[in-house]
Amino acid sequence: MFAVVSPAKKMKPTALKTSVLTTPVFSSQTKALVEVMQTKTTQDLRDLMKVSEKIANLNVERFSTFDTENASAGDPAVGLFAGDTYVGLDAQSLTEDDLDYAQKHFGILSGLYGLLAPLDTIQPYRLEMGTKLKTEKGKNLYQFWGDQVTDTLAAKFGEGSKYLINLASNEYFSVLNPQRLQDEFGITTITPVFKEIDKKNGTGKMKIISFNAKRARGMMARYMIQHRLDTPTALQQFTDGGYSFRKDLSSDTEYIFVR
Repeated sequence: MFAVVSPAKKMKPTALKTSVLTTPVFSSQTKALVEVMQTKTTQDLRDLMKVSEKIANLNVERFSTFDTENASAGDPAVGLFAGDTYVGLDAQSLTEDDLDYAQKHFGILSGLYGLLAPLDTIQPYRLEMGTKLKTEKGKNLYQFWGDQVTDTLAAKFGEGSKYLINLASNEYFSVLNPQRLQDEFGITTITPVFKEIDKKNGTGKMKIISFNAKRARGMMARYMIQHRLDTPTALQQFTDGGYSFRKDLSSDTEYIFVR
């Protein structure tokens, strides 16, 4: 069983309980994307990413100083990303054994790096998967990555029952081809969904609140890592953050958790 999450816009280096560092598998592809980004001006990035001038300037600087010759430059990905998912994951408190397990059962989808292992070294950047960046491979990053990420992810599965736990956003998960994973590699995708009961208005309706859902995805990834889960039904015991599994609302491939 293997889980994938999205990266985060917010980045802040955090110490981890490990001395192990690894190199991203798509280093040459990352270099090609960086070289495209190095041709962009501040205004180009504002138009391309729909960001403020301050953020555009920051990323012009990041790409201009990006070390494309040293694939090992930077910090481990799971310690550098610092958004809501990574607050829930709380990687800095994971043990060395936990991180070793995560390295084999957990991945981060990335617009710039394709697919990252937790301890792959990366440099600060901003390039979301949905960015319509033109390259020699097409008009956006989905066309740039094509089937590469799907094939590389599939190679991480061994024999026996195969399950991919989708803890990523739609934007990032769309770089994968779940139908191919199922048909060609026998990998079934299961997507946990986290909902909140609307107590404020007393309606009892359930809705997804983005930052809560992101944090819950991180908490579930942590739960999988710490408990060494190897079957999807074991996920149904997840209660962190006050969530509980709702069998009546779930299907074989979509697990609904409510709080």
